[in-house]
Parts: sequence; structure tokens; C-alpha cells
Amino acid sequence: MILDANLRNAVAYRRLHSSTFYHNEASIKEFKEYINLVETELKNLEKTEDKKELKKDENSFTVYIASATRELKRLYLSKDTVYHLQNSFSDVHKVKDDTFLLSAESAAYVNGWYKEVAFSRKYEEADKNKDGYINDDEFLNLKSYFHEKFFYVPPQSHYITYAIGLSRYQSLSKENEAVIEKIKHFFVDDSLNTALDKTLLLDKDLDGLIRYKEALSPSDSNKILDILMNEGLHKIVYAEQEDMDRNEFFELMRQMKKKLAEEAAKRVEEKFDIVNDEETRKKEEIRIKLLSKGLSSLNADELRLARKYFANLLKKIDESDFKNVDALIKDLKTNLKDINEKFILDKKA
Repeated sequence: MILDANLRNAVAYRRLHSSTFYHNEASIKEFKEYINLVETELKNLEKTEDKKELKKDENSFTVYIASATRELKRLYLSKDTVYHLQNSFSDVHKVKDDTFLLSAESAAYVNGWYKEVAFSRKYEEADKNKDGYINDDEFLNLKSYFHEKFFYVPPQSHYITYAIGLSRYQSLSKENEAVIEKIKHFFVDDSLNTALDKTLLLDKDLDGLIRYKEALSPSDSNKILDILMNEGLHKIVYAEQEDMDRNEFFELMRQMKKKLAEEAAKRVEEKFDIVNDEETRKKEEIRIKLLSKGLSSLNADELRLARKYFANLLKKIDESDFKNVDALIKDLKTNLKDINEKFILDKKA
């Protein structure tokens, strides 16, 4: 079992700062007119050019971000993301059915996340051929990977593990190929646009932070932690046993798992022994009380336990008649040998 509640609240990605600039109605009108011209020209170019470039899919909208210098940045964002922005900001302007303009707070917010994805996660730098996509030769240049700093297994527990800290903006290049294939789809998107779109949807509270628990679902998180834990264990074993062949390695792993299972069973047995020891101590306390002070010295709980532990002795007297306490004590003293033998048998059982 992995206890990673603190890890889940750790920040994986943080939006970079972007200044807000307010455009007036006249400039927004100019932007819209210019956007319409650009979109028309782009459609004409798409008909004549076969060059691969980032294109809008049927479930996306074209979104322009207006900067303080009146420059326009063109993005493709999913319909869900645009609706999210429309519900969150008052300055998302509709140019036409599938095209939008962000001019103030919404522009600053989206641009902040754009800079984080492009520069902190290195999507812009990784795209060496500048086609807008991250291919198999480029994704190892990204810094979008994050993982726990190390695992801690308490000395008294081999089945509970703590994932400590978070290493952000890492490259997958340090992992081996098998691990990369298992986890890269969690950390690598096919383009800057896709990564930005996903990020904007994750930051639903608009606080500019993507926490571990927001970036990965609990099931995805457990899968990744399990893979990384096993990989870390393999590295430790290989470091100690560099000359070990494959069969010897798996035999060692089997022995380690067996040892962990035995250790877990031992912990359960120790806990059971503690319970039994507590029960024996309680028996002894009641026995001493009965011998020194008699039946009337027991409270309701102790009397209930006395009936459980010494049923054969207590039934010899009327439990409501405390005048026979002396007779009970005498009887107990006479039968101490039998009682002690019963304690020993109970403990062994």
C-alpha cells in the first residue's frame, strides 16, 4: 500500500506570469476584421499546400490571443476548453462560429499557461523541425515528466510505502526504454496545443496550479508509482548483483517477495500475541482481586470476565450471595494449580 496523500497535494506545474492588457472596443473590432482576413487566407493556402503543419480537428476552435503590443497568437483549443474560458471570463469574444478572440484577463491567463508549456516543459524547443508536432525523435527533449523524489519504507513495515517529494520538469531520457513505453503517454502530448488544451481543462479553479492529484487520476497515479517502485527495486538489485543472469535475478526477486510476505505475517502474529498477552494480564488481575478482596471487589466488566474465565468455580456459589466470599477464596486457593495449568494451555493455544 502506498501512502502518498502529501504527494497528491504537491504542485506539478505552475503557470508563468503574463501581464493583462485591456483593449478598447475599437481595437477589438480591428482584431476581428484582421482575424477574418487571416482565416480566409489560411484556408486558401491549405488548398494549395501539402506541407504538414498543425491543423485544427473537427472538435476544436481557433483561438487568438491579443497581446499588449497588438500581436495575435493563434491556437487550436477544444470546444470544452473554449466553453470553460467563456464561463470563467467576460472577455472571450466570438469572431465567428468556430473562431474566438481573447483580449484581457482571459488572454493573460491562457498566455501564462502557454509560456509554461512552451518554455518550462520545453515544447517549443523540442519541436526541432517546427512542424507543430512532437514526434518520436523529439519527445525525450521535453521537460514534462514529474515523479516522486524517492520512496521510504518504514523499518517496521514492508507493506506500506511513502512516496516522498516531487521532482518537476524532468526529462524521460533518464528512464530505460521499457519504463518510457509504459508511462510516456501520461506525460507526453503530440503538440504544444494539445498539452496546453489539457492543462487549461485541468486548472478548473483558475489558480494557476496543476497539482499531482489534478494531473493524474488515482488509478493512473498508482500505476505509475508501482512501475517506478519496481524499477527502483530492480536498480538496487542490479547495482548489488551486476553479474547476475536473468534466472538468478528472478529467483532473487521471488525470495525477496517471500521474505516480505513472511515479514507481514510475522507482524500480524505479533499483533495477535499482544492481544493475547493483554487478555492474560487481565485474567491475572481478576484472579488476584478475587484472592485478596473477594467477589464483591469486582466491577461489572470484571465480573463479566470472571464468569468467562472462571465459570466452573463461580457456578459453585450463588452469585448474588456475597456471604460466601470466604468459601470462594478457599476454593480458589485449593484449585490454584488447576487454574495455572489452564492459563498455560490457553496461551499455547
